[in-house]
Amino acid sequence: MNLLITGVSGFLGQALVKRLMHTNPFMRTVGLDRVRPTVLGPAHFIEADLRNTDIGDLLLINDIQVVIHLAVTGATAGADADHEILRRLLEVAEPAGVKRIVVPSRDWVYARAEAPCDEESPLRTSIVTGTGLRARRRRIAAWMGWAPVEAKLLVETTISEYRLLDEAVEVVTARLCSVIDSGRSRPLDAILSAKWLFGPSDYELFFQFLNIDDAANLLLECATTEGMDGAYNIAGGEPLSLDTIGGILEKRVLRMPKPLIRATVGGLSRLGLLGFGLGDLVRIQLGMPMCTDKAADALGQPTLTSRQALALWRARG
Repeated sequence: MNLLITGVSGFLGQALVKRLMHTNPFMRTVGLDRVRPTVLGPAHFIEADLRNTDIGDLLLINDIQVVIHLAVTGATAGADADHEILRRLLEVAEPAGVKRIVVPSRDWVYARAEAPCDEESPLRTSIVTGTGLRARRRRIAAWMGWAPVEAKLLVETTISEYRLLDEAVEVVTARLCSVIDSGRSRPLDAILSAKWLFGPSDYELFFQFLNIDDAANLLLECATTEGMDGAYNIAGGEPLSLDTIGGILEKRVLRMPKPLIRATVGGLSRLGLLGFGLGDLVRIQLGMPMCTDKAADALGQPTLTSRQALALWRARG
């Protein structure tokens, strides 16, 4: 089989390439992105932007059977861009000979629930695509940091619509929790590295973490394990409360009403006293604990639990 990794220069793309340098079940790997990656490993790199690339020709010329679709356009392109690219990819996949597409999603997509969400749990309702003042909804979504969340919801809607057509291509939706490594270069790292951990005063938050090596390994398993199709929750076991995270990281937890969190984090961020913005904090707090039994049965458990992944992140910092 031949593999295409879109978004190969990104966080997950580079982790996949490093994993393929050690274990590579594919005859040929093609990596695609708008910028050249730091690490190529066994991948042949193609510089391209999927927003203006003939995806069908790309798949046919390179004889691709499996796609791990990591490409995201970023918030500046709007919530519609990512699902439009995926829609075009799904349209041409079967004629081009693609057998499986793996699409990472996030724990953000689940509606808030009392118990950990399984793959059949209700998803959030989009605040962008509902009826009403759409432009105003988009401004609110951008201000609250919801643009990437909306993008994932639209991607999941596109996948659901495609699956209703009973198409031959297997689409594996890998719903990931927060993925962490020792790079300390992303907003999530800044949130965990801050002097305080911010949380609401009126309800408890629970989080799961996945080590980057586990994430890369399980995404490759999604691409190669026979019989997979549909959504799979992939996360480190043992959801952690905010107080437990504070204990592991030896941080103080500041609990306050949500409007006060918005004012405090927004103000400190604008003053340059935090390495993250309000939207970054909103997104990590939107994540829902997930039941991972289905993925564990199909793929096996991650090597590290949430607690172990977080402790390793701290130790390597």
